[in-house]
Amino acid sequence: MDTNSTEDTVPSPAVRAASLSPLGRFVRSVPGAFLILVVVISAVLALAAAGGYYTGKSDRDRAAATTQFVELNRQYQLGLEDMDAGRHTLAIQRFEFILALDPNFPNAADRLAEAQAAASPEAVSTALPTPTPIITIGPQTAQTLFAEAQTAFSGGDWDTTLEKLNTLRAIDPDYERAAVRKMLFDSLRNRGIAHINAGKLELGLTDLDQASKIGALDTEAQQHQQWATIYITGVSYWGLNWPRTIETFTVLYTIAPYFRDTITRLHDAHLAYAGQLDSAGDPCNAVTHYVAALELQANSAIEEQRLAADTACQFGTPTPDGTLTPFATSESTLTPTPTFEHSLTTTETPAPGLTATATATPTITETPTASPTPTETPTSTPTS
Repeated sequence: MDTNSTEDTVPSPAVRAASLSPLGRFVRSVPGAFLILVVVISAVLALAAAGGYYTGKSDRDRAAATTQFVELNRQYQLGLEDMDAGRHTLAIQRFEFILALDPNFPNAADRLAEAQAAASPEAVSTALPTPTPIITIGPQTAQTLFAEAQTAFSGGDWDTTLEKLNTLRAIDPDYERAAVRKMLFDSLRNRGIAHINAGKLELGLTDLDQASKIGALDTEAQQHQQWATIYITGVSYWGLNWPRTIETFTVLYTIAPYFRDTITRLHDAHLAYAGQLDSAGDPCNAVTHYVAALELQANSAIEEQRLAADTACQFGTPTPDGTLTPFATSESTLTPTPTFEHSLTTTETPAPGLTATATATPTITETPTASPTPTETPTSTPTS
């Protein structure tokens, strides 16, 4: 029993070793294991590279599709404006161009039919030559579009440049990729600044935002982007929240005082808020905003309102009948109620009297503690 057990167990490793083939012995050796490891790593790297390529290609395709949709949507909006203005021929060209690039673009087919129905037969017949290079894509199409984009870019025609480049990217995303991206960036950047300078702030910000997704904006473009954003924010508060309006336009006035009508906007905001404070019975705070408005833009009528608010601030509320007799001249009267609208101030020093056309204006040297009687005449001089 013991002999059989020894014979069964001892020879077994030798039998297993002898049963391995040369390939098996190589695999079990150190060089073989190293070779297998190299093969596995190479395969993993190859799969990763292939995945990266297809992922990048997918991202580029999505970016091209997004850019094309933005441009087509812009053309669609312009087409609607053309229809409203009666430019049916131009509207037909735009809608046909949109449908050539994207036959399923929402509502484009319906708008095309409306434009054709509204146009005269002659106009419809002349609207056939449309900028639709995508319909017939030949070997020279991409080259032609690129050349046309370069010509438009050299002439500063940013709209045509972007139209050509977006069409080119739609039909051949890889054609002159670096040059196309640079022209796209420069065109969007330049058109964005031009829109902002022309008062089309939202369109300008849209262009600059698209350009920033392609490359970093330079200092000038960033400044215009910042100014337009602050301006739009200030306008959004206009008439709803005068303190926030003043705060916003003060920031813009500090960094870019001559951007559009910033000075006028800030002046008018101070003036409107001063009138609001006056109406609410707060002439003292109103004086501060009259002063600020006058520092931006001098105006004699506003100065009179400032004087009235300053007088009300120093001497309290008017008499029960709504008059301030001691401060009226022989040819001038004050507003019977303490609500002074649209007035501004430059100082908080009380004025010696109203600057009216009267030849004899009394000088007030003391602060009255009680309402004066209606019989008080302008020639009386109060004593200390």
